[in-house]
Amino acid sequence: MDNIIKKNFHGIQIAFEGKEKISLTDLWKAAGEPDGKEVWRWQETEQAINFINATVNSLNLAKNEVIKTKRGKGGGTWGHWQIALEYARYLSPELAIWTNQVVKERLEEERSPELAYSRGRERAIKGWQKQGKSEQWIAVRLKSIDATKQNVKVLGCHGHDSMVFPMCADATNVAVIGMKAKEFKAVNNLPASASTRDHLSEIQLLEIALTNAVSAQRIDEQEVYGNERCAYVHTVVGQRVANAVNMRGI
Repeated sequence: MDNIIKKNFHGIQIAFEGKEKISLTDLWKAAGEPDGKEVWRWQETEQAINFINATVNSLNLAKNEVIKTKRGKGGGTWGHWQIALEYARYLSPELAIWTNQVVKERLEEERSPELAYSRGRERAIKGWQKQGKSEQWIAVRLKSIDATKQNVKVLGCHGHDSMVFPMCADATNVAVIGMKAKEFKAVNNLPASASTRDHLSEIQLLEIALTNAVSAQRIDEQEVYGNERCAYVHTVVGQRVANAVNMRGI
């Protein structure tokens, strides 16, 4: 499934697909997996049957479009957000309030991408503050993210396929920090899911931001195409940026 995000409710991850689908299975888990209130049992209740049918009629959709059980990775029972809210109310008032708030925010952000960006930025800042990062480090980190986003946009038009992104990231990391992200995590005993950037110094973040910004500009202006050629630009630019910093004794 594409466009999956997860929200944390008291340590339990609840999956959302797009702006409409929510994992009912995750809601049940978040409620403490209460016996007798499993999704399939709830679906057999008169309350659920009537609500699901009303949702189908109101949205003019087939039943399997508003509630469906999927197998394999990301499986479980998924439902339209209106059905998810009804099931959450059945499980727990606290869970229902939380789900309602998340859905409200998701719909608002769908209508206003700028709001989604702003909220995401605020959540990131709060997360870094909890990690003890300074205001200056956070400001530099945000600049590096903006530079990376522009870089990714350019690479999406100039690379051969999606492999261009990890290849260029590796080239940049090797030039600036002397190793690939996977190696950096191993050396520093970081989990595979950790963000390498969150464990770099302000200077290293600035080096990476400059490498990404200059590389993107050169790739675009010089019409560089292909994964290897784009990665080579990152290698050359990254080495020159790193050399310039080292020459200044930083």
